[in-house]
Amino acid sequence: AVAGKAGQGHHEELRRGGVQNMVSLAQDAEQLTAGWGVDSQAGKTYLDVNIVAAPGTGLARRLATLGERPADFGGFLLPGATATLHYGMQASPDDMQPLLAALAELRTRANAQIDKDPGLPGEAARAAVKESLGLLFDVLQATLQDGRLDGGAAIVLSPGAVQLVAGGRVTEGAKLAEAAKKFVEVAKANPRFPEVRFDTETYQGVRLHTFSVPVPDRDKNARQVLGEQLDVVLGTGPDRVFLAFGKECVSLLKKVLDASAAGAGQTALPASLKIAVTPILELAASVENNPAVSTLAQALKNTPGK
Repeated sequence: AVAGKAGQGHHEELRRGGVQNMVSLAQDAEQLTAGWGVDSQAGKTYLDVNIVAAPGTGLARRLATLGERPADFGGFLLPGATATLHYGMQASPDDMQPLLAALAELRTRANAQIDKDPGLPGEAARAAVKESLGLLFDVLQATLQDGRLDGGAAIVLSPGAVQLVAGGRVTEGAKLAEAAKKFVEVAKANPRFPEVRFDTETYQGVRLHTFSVPVPDRDKNARQVLGEQLDVVLGTGPDRVFLAFGKECVSLLKKVLDASAAGAGQTALPASLKIAVTPILELAASVENNPAVSTLAQALKNTPGK
């Protein structure tokens, strides 16, 4: 009952925060313009949104912080990747309040669920899992309160293979490795839980922890793309955390770390997302024999850049 009331309170706080953001936009914006254009000759389409804030308003102060900033995680902008995401911005305390409220609600619900989980063998196991999750939530809360958001992700697809790497800046990142170790101590009581190899090596100041997850026999499509086992690597550093999976995921993470270090000091947009459709369709065609998908993939391949 206590958890339910706490969850309702946080939900109400999130709702009020969302309404307040809409009210602030209406009050602080001097002009809002949206436009959609099509360039048939180049084979491209554009969607533009322009916001002009009234001078001296909170919106004006927020927009002023969204210039180009140092790209500490620019390595996520991998050439040839199917999709890349990179972001770097300094958020205001007001911007973080809805996220902090959502995090508090998630913490409450997670602890309540742990108390009801029949799969945890006794109070000691429940306490250990709560401690592990508590460390994770502490890191997330401290990172959001700091307001400095930097990180990204990249997906690399090819026929018969999927790779993903993601990560970003955190506060008190050493606690994440501690939380993972505490969780594994409880989880390894289950004989089906995979063996986790902590601190296999340290690269660019990031400690690498690896494990492999068996891909079920019944899922033939997943096995065709991922193989019999899905390799996973967790990277933790004093102020960074990374997660990568797929074939040769350790090499992919190292490539991101090397590129980020090489590009240190360069600037980038506050947020960037790029998606290439052709590799997605080629992967789909390699998994399932669908003439429509194969035809579309070939058509896009013959018109690169569009």
